[in-house]
Amino acid sequence: MVMRGVTNPTVLTMAWNGVALTRIRHANNNDVSIEHWYILNPSAGVFNLDYDLGAVVTSYTQEIIQVRDFGVIGAQADASGSGAGSPLVNLSPTQGGGTILDTVNLTNAVAYTRNAGQGFIDFDTVGLTTGFCELSVKLSESDGTTPMGGTIAAGAGDWIYTAVEFSPGPLRTFRLPGVAYP
Repeated sequence: MVMRGVTNPTVLTMAWNGVALTRIRHANNNDVSIEHWYILNPSAGVFNLDYDLGAVVTSYTQEIIQVRDFGVIGAQADASGSGAGSPLVNLSPTQGGGTILDTVNLTNAVAYTRNAGQGFIDFDTVGLTTGFCELSVKLSESDGTTPMGGTIAAGAGDWIYTAVEFSPGPLRTFRLPGVAYP
């Protein structure tokens, strides 16, 4: 879930077919936030994703990604700043062959360029009312640290970048298109 709000926008609860999801990570930088949630063995079928956003959220988007056969939530990291910047995080995966999900959220819609050679598959880029976010996945490396990041152009305002590893698990994913709500 990528959110924009007054200060520290947060998801209060989230459920799939009435079953509560577990929050993995909440990363915040003033008015921009990113949260990652998961559920083990979700019900198959078409169901609503229900969530309570709290009063301070002014715009948001959500993506649903299925990562199959993961056992544990592995390494996690985030970086934040304001204006032009080069977020860089280094994950040390618990073992190779997992799936890394990374997300960037910018207050203003400016260019974000991923560092070359990172092997990410871009899932979606969503323009919010005034901002921008991007979601990507990749396989984790088995030989130690996995560096990730990119370059954010001037004028971005506040930004947050986060990465989470699902380990182990082959990259078997699907996505439902992100929808921005004003």
